Amino acid sequence: MKIDLVKFAVAGLVAALCSPAMAQWNPSGTQAERALLPQFCLVKLKDDNRSPEAQAFIRQFGFDNWLHMHHYCYALNFVSRAQKAGNTRDRNSQLQLAVADYNYVLRGTKPDFWLRPQLYLELGRLHVRLNRQVEATEAFKAAIHSNPSYQAAYIALIDQLRRNGDRGQAREIAEMGLRHLPDAERLQSLYLELGGKRPFPEPISKTPVLAQPSEAPSERAPETIVPQERTTESDASSPPNAEAQTEPAAESGQNCRFCPPEEIQRRWQESFQ
Repeated sequence: MKIDLVKFAVAGLVAALCSPAMAQWNPSGTQAERALLPQFCLVKLKDDNRSPEAQAFIRQFGFDNWLHMHHYCYALNFVSRAQKAGNTRDRNSQLQLAVADYNYVLRGTKPDFWLRPQLYLELGRLHVRLNRQVEATEAFKAAIHSNPSYQAAYIALIDQLRRNGDRGQAREIAEMGLRHLPDAERLQSLYLELGGKRPFPEPISKTPVLAQPSEAPSERAPETIVPQERTTESDASSPPNAEAQTEPAAESGQNCRFCPPEEIQRRWQESFQ
């Protein structure tokens, strides 16, 4: 009887350690989870800023932004775990954890960080999965505010507004997008679908874009723990202008010192297709 009780206690401990609630104890991920992360995460999670690989990414991200990027890598792991969750409760717990880390990165990085539009876009998609419609809308607006030429953010916001039954505002967002991206065929198609007429809106060079939302859309307290779905669709912001820079990014094969990693640029391009 005593042996059975010990076995029962051990089994309970193992189950607890494997539960989603304990996942936050290993946000860096298992070896299998790390294999799914972008290259800069593999470098960042080594926590050695003196390595040549880290120095190359520091030049791309900027040191003040690089300091916080491990939380983005944590978020991607939580997203992967959410995709594998066996039930809604565990899935949402992982999504909430991811939301918390996205918000951490957005609070810590600089307002002109080139990755911020993509961060807001991915955060908005997490809120959609968590059925947080207001927060999703605010995150998509923030992505546009961070980069008014970010087509993927316009499309996400239009889709969100259509889901909410607000076709009129969705058409206004499509019109706004076309003023910044007059040749964007997807935005042209959405504009016509939503009742817009030819000729398309006149392009403009600069215009106020939406009232600036809060720096990081509000996050509800998690019911259990915090989680999202990793998305590869992101064409985010333009990286900082590198005209005045003469030193190429180390080991990047690019001619601009502050260009984002090639994987990020590829994702941006895919979002337009």
